[in-house]
Amino acid sequence: MPAFVERMQGAYELVAKIFQFHCTANILHSVCTWKSLIQKYD
Repeated sequence: MPAFVERMQGAYELVAKIFQFHCTANILHSVCTWKSLIQKYD
């Protein structure tokens, strides 16, 4: 396997990890915002 292909694979995995983390952070942020909104109206 050429070094270029290995580098591309590594970069792709890194992007996938960042994207996954970003999605998880977004979901957590949404849940926290939603919870605080509910507490305000209780």
